[in-house]
Parts: sequence; C-alpha cells; structure tokens
Amino acid sequence: MKLRDYQRAYGEFSGKSSEIGRSLSFAGFALIWILRGQGDGTVRFDDSLLVAGILFAASLGCDLAQYLVGTLVWGIRQNKIYKKLKKDKDRIGVFRREANFYHTPRAKVPQLVCFVLKFVFLFAGYMGLFYYVYCTFWA
Repeated sequence: MKLRDYQRAYGEFSGKSSEIGRSLSFAGFALIWILRGQGDGTVRFDDSLLVAGILFAASLGCDLAQYLVGTLVWGIRQNKIYKKLKKDKDRIGVFRREANFYHTPRAKVPQLVCFVLKFVFLFAGYMGLFYYVYCTFWA
C-alpha cells in the first residue's frame, strides 16, 4: 500500500466512526428522555441521567470542535502554502499547484485530542446511563 492509501483509509474510518459516535450521542439523549421520571405534571431527571446527558453533549461538542479546529489548522496551513506558491510564482514565473508540501505531526494533535475526547465522553455517558438503569431496575 502507498501512503495515500493509508491516508484515505484513515480518513474513511475516522469519518465513519465520527458519524457513528454522533448517532450514538443522539441515541443516548433519546434513552435519557425515555427513562426520565415524570410526576406532578413535571419532568424530572435523576442526577445520573443529567450527568449522562452532559457527557453526551460534551461528546457532540468535541465532535464540533474537531471539525472547527481542523478547519482552522488546515485553513491556516493552506493559506501559508498559497502565499509561498504565490511568492515563488512571482520569483520563477510558475505557480506549482501540484507540488508536494509536508506538515509536522503536531498539526494533527488538536484534532486527535478532540477525536479521542469525543469517544471518552460518549463511553462515560453510556456508563452513566447503564448505572442509572442498573440502580433503578435491578438493584
């Protein structure tokens, strides 16, 4: 396999896992809504359900942050490359749009942190949900 094949597979799997994580977060909200307590005409949420909801919201927040950070990081990088190409064009008369450019691995770190945190929050939210179900129905 060539490097671009690995990069394509990485993009495909990370995109699909983000999509699944997003769906699971919304499903978690739906489960919280189903399991909520009702009485006296009001809707009540147990503390563990509130914590689970906050964790699902944090997961979705990290999902959004991953894309916002990626937009900023890669947009800034693209702008720097464009300026360099424009300067080179002025110097040598050729605009090398297809040239290879490399980035430091640090450029991916903010996105990776958001990616990992998204699933940590998602997992913790479902643990809180399972805790509530266990304590309510089996304990």
